[in-house]
Amino acid sequence: MTRDLIWKGGLAVLGCLAAAYVGDEVLHGGVLAWVLGGLILGATCGPLFKTLIDRRKI
Repeated sequence: MTRDLIWKGGLAVLGCLAAAYVGDEVLHGGVLAWVLGGLILGATCGPLFKTLIDRRKI
């Protein structure tokens, strides 16, 4: 379980960096940048949040 949590945490960090890069550097902070940034964050941070919520319920 800990190994899984480490991988999901790493994926979340990479997703945050990717969303920031895409939003600011590639799309220059427009509306499309906010939408794509949200999609990237949802896809990369979602598994980590789900795992943390499941661990708390135990």
